[in-house]
Amino acid sequence: GGEEPDEREQSDGVLTGHGTILLAEDNREVRALVRNVLRRAGYEVLSAADGEEAFRLGTEYPGPLDLLLTDLVMPGLRGEELYRRLSERRPGLRVLLMSGYPADDVVKGEIESGAVPFLAKPFTRDQLLRKVREVIESPREP
Repeated sequence: GGEEPDEREQSDGVLTGHGTILLAEDNREVRALVRNVLRRAGYEVLSAADGEEAFRLGTEYPGPLDLLLTDLVMPGLRGEELYRRLSERRPGLRVLLMSGYPADDVVKGEIESGAVPFLAKPFTRDQLLRKVREVIESPREP
């Protein structure tokens, strides 16, 4: 029946997880897709259509945030700026930047050095879930 793939997904422990992810992505289709993939894998997802909304959500959300998953290039507040601002409110916040463009000079050095986790678009569901889990389980910055 049509249920089998879901059970297989759940049984692949690498791709499931738990925690709360703040998703900032201005493309509606991509946002819905990523949100659904993460929710099905077991994560709570707060989703925002741009950096300003994500900053508000990330500031007002009463619980812990395990990850900021943000597009790099968005109108208004860009991904890396959103991360900087939210980190001031939530020290130790983990981030995963995504972009369909090559990383620009602002963050290129940080990404290439591995200081900032980065996911290039387009990515598969498995790539997304592996990377999210890897980042969430990485030690927090001191």
